[in-house]
Amino acid sequence: MTNPEAPTVLIVFYSRDGETEALALAAAVGAVQERALIRLRRLEDIMGDESMDAGGDLRRMRKEYVSPSERDVLANDAVIFAASSRHGASF
Repeated sequence: MTNPEAPTVLIVFYSRDGETEALALAAAVGAVQERALIRLRRLEDIMGDESMDAGGDLRRMRKEYVSPSERDVLANDAVIFAASSRHGASF
C-alpha cells in the first residue's frame, strides 16, 4: 500500500555504459530509505552509435527504462538529474 503523503522523486539520468545508471540507482535507494516514492527515467539517446555497446548495457537500458514526460516532471515533488560528461552531455 502506498502512502499518499509520501513525497515523490523523479530521477532522470543519461547513461550509455551503466555507470551513470548506477549513480541514479543509488539516488533512488536513498530516496526510498527516506520513504519517498520514486520514478526512474532515462533520457533518449541522441547518438545512435551502437559500436559503444560492447557489454550490452545500452541495449538493456533502452528496454528497461522509458523517457521522462512532461507529466513526470509536473507530478513529482523533487527531480534529480544524473548525467556523465564523458560522452559530451552534461548538466
